[in-house]
Amino acid sequence: MRTAIPRSCCSPVTSPAICATRPADTVLRGTCADRIAALRRFPPLLALAVRGVAYDAVAKERFHIDGRKALRRLAAALDLSDQGL
Repeated sequence: MRTAIPRSCCSPVTSPAICATRPADTVLRGTCADRIAALRRFPPLLALAVRGVAYDAVAKERFHIDGRKALRRLAAALDLSDQGL
């Protein structure tokens, strides 16, 4: 269950100086959306292939997931069936 983010960022643990310089929610949401779009444009498959995934179970799993997605897109572009993928 998601908890709502309070409208005011000022709290006993947050400095008022931080609140004064905090951008508006729409700016923060826009920045977040831009970063997510960049991640989608440049999937980690290439970076993982160059870096290698030996001895890193999480990276290896991500590499295989992204690799299967890329192969499915290639098969669809070549008008091949996805049997066995």
